[in-house]
Amino acid sequence: MIQQGILRFKIEHTEEQITPRSGLALFAEVIRALDVKRKVEGHFPKPGSNRGYEAWSYIEPVLLMLEGGGRHIEDLREIRDDAALRQLAGIGEMPSLSTYGDWLVRMGSGGGVAAKPPPCSTHGVMSAAP
Repeated sequence: MIQQGILRFKIEHTEEQITPRSGLALFAEVIRALDVKRKVEGHFPKPGSNRGYEAWSYIEPVLLMLEGGGRHIEDLREIRDDAALRQLAGIGEMPSLSTYGDWLVRMGSGGGVAAKPPPCSTHGVMSAAP
């Protein structure tokens, strides 16, 4: 234990996993509460083989990366290497970075994911006057 002189706290060694990105676990819970996974599964194709990853396996870590300030595909390493965050967020095995790149190319090569109107009715919604 290290005794601090000015600030009134103690630093101790622990065997527990810790993460500097614990706030992203809260964001992961918001994603679950909004049922984003179901919406993603409705818009993205299933994997082409039984060994392939579902679209959600790519998208959830990307959402966490972007929320955490990441800007490049290489920033997914921060999520992949943070075992405590992955445990808190319930993220299992992640695709490799090269697999992410291949998946992004495949998804974008056919013009991307076609935009679908939301499943809710627009009946009764007023539109702005021209």
